Amino acid sequence: MGENRVDLRKIKDKNWIEESKRNFEPIFVTDEIVIIPNWDDSSFPEKIVIRIKPGMAFGTGAHATTQLCMRALKRFVKPGDKIVDVGCGSGILSILSSKLGVSFVLGMDIDQDAIENASENLTLNQIGNLVEIRQGTVSANIPPESFNLVVANLNKREILESFEKIKMQIKDEGVLIFSGILREEENEVKDFFQKKSLKVVEIIRQDDWVCFVCKK
Repeated sequence: MGENRVDLRKIKDKNWIEESKRNFEPIFVTDEIVIIPNWDDSSFPEKIVIRIKPGMAFGTGAHATTQLCMRALKRFVKPGDKIVDVGCGSGILSILSSKLGVSFVLGMDIDQDAIENASENLTLNQIGNLVEIRQGTVSANIPPESFNLVVANLNKREILESFEKIKMQIKDEGVLIFSGILREEENEVKDFFQKKSLKVVEIIRQDDWVCFVCKK
């Protein structure tokens, strides 16, 4: 058997907070949407600006799955829609939805760190009462067919396991946006949606990831 080996070396002490800030630059998701960290004072008057305080929750905007959802929301959200953001993480998708003219967004997550980070980001973006952040699952105390659109940036297993509960919350002809799916899983997930009588409206791809836009 081989020997286990651990190498130790000293590294120069740094201000790691400042170091991380230097590595977080504005992210231009589309020509119209830009994500900037909370310490950045840059101004983009002609764009939809989302300010994010990086924390333990997923959703700084750098990951392809988040960007796919944002691109889908920009195209399919209609003014006045009621939206549920399942697994809201940092709240970034809820914040974008609120800036697209919806009447209400419910962001849900089971993780306490996510709830705290999302609440901070709502305040940072001065969202007001358009968005409610709630800890729990999508089926908890929500009447059926409450929403026009759902966005769920999860993973394949979570999407398939929670699908029936998610679908139940959407009105007829409502839009369902699912991301967090690998390209190698695309056909399996497409077949699943079709068997569940969802119409696959569009599949958006970026890097190794795909995003499904479906209609109930």
